[in-house]
Amino acid sequence: MYDLVKQNKYVKIMKKISLLSFSFVLVLSHFAFCQIKIPYLEAVRHVGEQAIVFGKVDEVLYAKNGNIFINFGGEYPYNDFTGLILKEDTQKFENLKNLQGKEVEIIGMIKEFNSLAEIVISDTSQIKITGNE
Repeated sequence: MYDLVKQNKYVKIMKKISLLSFSFVLVLSHFAFCQIKIPYLEAVRHVGEQAIVFGKVDEVLYAKNGNIFINFGGEYPYNDFTGLILKEDTQKFENLKNLQGKEVEIIGMIKEFNSLAEIVISDTSQIKITGNE
């Protein structure tokens, strides 16, 4: 009888631990997939965060080294935010010049480079046109 009572307590404790663990995982996964949506001028205050950055594209610049820069808030070197496509990923993208003048969202981890915010874009799913001029 004593073993049965002990076993029932153990089962109840394990159920509570499992439920708490599951709840904890749900909360963490919610925060992992939540993304803030911010205008490009605020991006520099969110370095290190996953975000959706939006605004009007002022320039699409094809660099000599093969990288592509999608600049917001002015043309290089006076831009405020950049979506950077590295040379090795450029073949995934078509007609990027069409982004110029359009309202666009860029999704990814905000990094800082030369005191400016940027997101490195490696997949087409990270860019979304949301409107025209």
